[in-house]
This record gives sequence, structure tokens and C-alpha cells, in this order.
Amino acid sequence: MIEALIECKNVKCEKMASLLSKFRGTFNKEFKVWLHDKSVFAHFKIASVPDLNKFTKRLKRIEKIEFKYRSIKKVVSEKV
Repeated sequence: MIEALIECKNVKCEKMASLLSKFRGTFNKEFKVWLHDKSVFAHFKIASVPDLNKFTKRLKRIEKIEFKYRSIKKVVSEKV
């Protein structure tokens, strides 16, 4: 499982939350989206690197968006 934190500019919080919710089947846990200064941040866990690549391609389709992954970590899945 991959844990990621992304920073985006020139995109609304609602748009980022909508995009993340479309990938809901891919995300194992809930995601968090928040606004700080003029940047939108999102923290989420995703199943695999190929799924993260698909998400990144979807982000690149958004007009005028600037984004940077602040952290990408491989995490051990939690057993409940």
C-alpha cells in the first residue's frame, strides 16, 4: 500500500475531493483534503504504484493545475 501527500495549486478543494472520490475503489482508507494559503493538500492511501500513476495522469488532465507530491511512502497494510 502507498501513502501519499500531494500539494496542488490552481484547483479548488471541491475539485480535488471529487477527483479522489472517483478513485474511491482504489483507496483503502478515507482521504483528507484541506486548504492552506493558496494550496490544496490531500493525504490518501492507494493500493499500488500503478494506481498512483493512473491518478497522476488524471490530475494532469486538469487545466492549469500545478501539483507536487510532498511524500510518497510504502506502508505495511493494517490488519483488523
